[in-house]
Amino acid sequence: MPLPNTIPRFLTMDYDPDTTTFRLVFDERFLTEAETSPNGNISVHKAQFPTLIWSPRTNGDLGIDGCLVFESPLAYRYTLPCLFKNPRSCPKCGGTGYDDDCICFDCRGTGTKRDDDVEARKSFHDFGHTLHIISDLLRRLVFPFYKPNSVPLIPKHVSDMQTMLFFVDNDGGRDSDIRGWLHDDIITVAQTFTEEETASVCEAMRSVNDRLYAKQSAVYEFPFYHGNHFELQVPGSHSALILDKKIASWQCGQDLYCHNVDGRPSQMMLMAGLATIDRLARKRLADTNVRRQFALDL
Repeated sequence: MPLPNTIPRFLTMDYDPDTTTFRLVFDERFLTEAETSPNGNISVHKAQFPTLIWSPRTNGDLGIDGCLVFESPLAYRYTLPCLFKNPRSCPKCGGTGYDDDCICFDCRGTGTKRDDDVEARKSFHDFGHTLHIISDLLRRLVFPFYKPNSVPLIPKHVSDMQTMLFFVDNDGGRDSDIRGWLHDDIITVAQTFTEEETASVCEAMRSVNDRLYAKQSAVYEFPFYHGNHFELQVPGSHSALILDKKIASWQCGQDLYCHNVDGRPSQMMLMAGLATIDRLARKRLADTNVRRQFALDL
């Protein structure tokens, strides 16, 4: 049978810039596949990460050391911490944020020197590892629905189809890897985003940066290009997530590859942008479907 132009939704990720909180909502099918399918095999991840908590049908927390806080059945959240504490004037730049007319490297332009918050960094590290596990499961588990002899579930509504996937690497160190995938419908809508919608994507990425680094100087830009060239950028040497228009994926979407992403913070900035694109585009598609259905009912 011909492949449907969709994949069933296993996971929804949203990001709230006001509270700097990621929210993950699992589908029961994902949990079942993760626990029973050879492609999921959550026990392998438990062996690799002994502190991984995976009891999604209880009211407990989830992830490495329970970093994902239980919110409601199948829904979990993680609020980003500030990675620093004990703020004081930066001795390198004297609190100006500039050193020899350039942004001070020691304080990243904030004018403030801080100590590392070890507990916050561990929590953030655990969150990154947990996303790696979840994204690895997602990548493996979408494929069984496209085996030649299987009968895939064909969602009828946007709310039932997977419109965004992500992958983050294990260590989150230098030359970190983050990859994304967007459904064709999401890309099409995102290319017509208004200035307000575009600003929301940029603000989402900035809010991650500001929270982790305690309101870093506003001189950095967080652009989102969505015309012919589709790209999310965060501070760094062209640190970006870029749509690979040459490669279609699963006949219903396209991959995004990263360039020069340097560490977990940059990964999470790009993740927030990706989740915001998905949420805004899904809302537009849902509103369009409602209006279409209303017209048909008349």
